[in-house]
Amino acid sequence: MSEVGSLYFAVGIDVEPEVEAEFNEWYNGDHLPSVVACPGFRSGRRYELRGRDLPRFWAVYEVESRDALQTPELAAISGFGRFEESVSNHRIVWLTSLTELVVHGAGA
Repeated sequence: MSEVGSLYFAVGIDVEPEVEAEFNEWYNGDHLPSVVACPGFRSGRRYELRGRDLPRFWAVYEVESRDALQTPELAAISGFGRFEESVSNHRIVWLTSLTELVVHGAGA
């Protein structure tokens, strides 16, 4: 038997090579910490995928609920700022983890 564990919001993108280093510095040092500071966000990490048909860069945020994406704080910082024109292949994915529930007692 299992129950829903954590909820994750993932954003995947490709970035033009000529601005990649500057974009990564901005995302890691400014954008990611600002998003994680918004209400409803628990954590955030970035990943790089290579050799697949998926976007190369992914940010995965653990959130309390889907409502975390509806706050005015997040709306104020959404998007890719000055890099908007350099971003392509934008994907959004919702993920949940399943946590196994172990029941102790009669009949277990």
